[in-house]
This record gives sequence, structure tokens and C-alpha cells, in this order.
Amino acid sequence: MQIRVLVFSPNPTLSKRGCTDLINLIFMSKNNITILFWLLKARSNKQGNAPIYLRISYQNERRNVGTGFFIEPTRWDSAKYKVKGNQEDAKEINSYIVDSRAKLMGIFNDMLKNEDINLDRLIDKFLGKDTNQITLLEMVKLHNDDFHKRIGIDYTQSTFEKYDFLRKKLEAFILQKYGKKDMRLKDVTYCTIRSN
Repeated sequence: MQIRVLVFSPNPTLSKRGCTDLINLIFMSKNNITILFWLLKARSNKQGNAPIYLRISYQNERRNVGTGFFIEPTRWDSAKYKVKGNQEDAKEINSYIVDSRAKLMGIFNDMLKNEDINLDRLIDKFLGKDTNQITLLEMVKLHNDDFHKRIGIDYTQSTFEKYDFLRKKLEAFILQKYGKKDMRLKDVTYCTIRSN
């Protein structure tokens, strides 16, 4: 990831610490996620309880996920984003909110380290839906490993080298075109691989 920073300051003796803080601020603003719990009063049920939703925002994308919890709208603290009071259900919901934020931040930080942030995948990981998601390069590696075992039986070394060359070109293409190390197989479409 390349960050270009231009500093305009009336003080020409801007310290290195000041530049570092500015760079960190810019990096954080581009790599910041917002996790918000909110009450959707418009979807109140017959008992008058409204559902609690989770909103995850990153850059210009936003996703809403239902938590499965319903409460009376008067019990929701919209300033603190939690349920008011010490009742048992309030403790359970507030605990869920704290745990969910921590889990989402952990998943986000892992994605940030790999420079591959995708809100849909983040939500899938959070909900436990992405257990066996194979990526494009993993599939190519599986193919090439199987192919390599069969050299001399029904394939030649030169053919394997062509497949390995394809893998290297594919890695470079994904990195150059999408800025990622790999892609989920279900995200690959004709438009994804068509080079303009």
C-alpha cells in the first residue's frame, strides 16, 4: 500500500513526529471501520418491540445485519448504543454488543493485515458462514500440486512449467488489477478476469 502525503504548514520546522502523526491519521482514516448497533423502530413487532440491527461501514460501503434481539424502544440508549437498565435481557444484549464489536474488529484487523477487506466476507466470517471458501489461487495450487504428482505418468515437466507460469501471471494480475493477494472463487466472474 502506497501512501502519498503532502504537508503544507506555515511552520517549516514541522517535526518528524508531526509528520508521522499525520501519516498515521491519513492511514487510519482510510482503514477505519465503523461498527454501530441501532434500533429499527419502523419494524416493530405486534408487542411494540423493535429489532436491534448491526451496521458495519467501511469507506463508502455499508451493510446492515439483524441481531435477532428485540426490545422496547424506550429501553434503548441511542447515545451509548446499548440497552438501558440492569435487567437480565439488557445484560445479555449489552454483552452481545461488546463481544460482537471485539470479534468484528479482530476479523477486520486480520483482513487489514492481508490487505483484502471485503464487507460481505467480514460478515460471513462473523456469522460463521465462510468456513470452506476456496480462493482462486488456492484452486490453481491444488490443480498444480495434483498435476506435479502425475509428471512422468501422463504429463510432462514442460507442461507443468506452463501451468506454473500461468499461476505466477495470475498472482501478478490479481495484485496489479485489484490490489489483493487472492480472490474468493465465488467473486470471480467473466468481467473480473477480462483485462481492459
